[in-house]
Amino acid sequence: MGEHLIAEEIEEAVRAASATVGAFVTDYSVGCPLPKTTRANPRHLYIVEFAGRALDELGVKAFCHHVDDRLVGLNDDYASHRAKDFGLKPPDIIAVRPGTFARWMKKRGKLGGQNKVPRIINDDDLFADLIAFVSRGDERRRDPTWCG
Repeated sequence: MGEHLIAEEIEEAVRAASATVGAFVTDYSVGCPLPKTTRANPRHLYIVEFAGRALDELGVKAFCHHVDDRLVGLNDDYASHRAKDFGLKPPDIIAVRPGTFARWMKKRGKLGGQNKVPRIINDDDLFADLIAFVSRGDERRRDPTWCG
């Protein structure tokens, strides 16, 4: 993540956003897929597993805005990249069904106490694998939600 975000800042933003919208996040990963064109600004993609009742589209959008706003408040570099979408577009969120991350970890042979879901994924191939896995219709709760 080129904005020098640290895991603790992302964790705090996710925690604060989930508390604000009244949801519980079981697991999540975030990465920055490569833009489709060289002229497009990148954006972070959060893949989030919420426990219990699914958030509706407005709830997911509110969660996304709260994560973005909290990161702007926590990290000056992120704030400068997000100012007027100068270098970074608003994040996207894919809300997935409960158990999705466990199924993905099992598919990768990484299920068990010694392995944790990666929170920040800088490996393009690993993040592409996760995106492909959650893009299956039975894993995704709804299409990606854009904060903007």
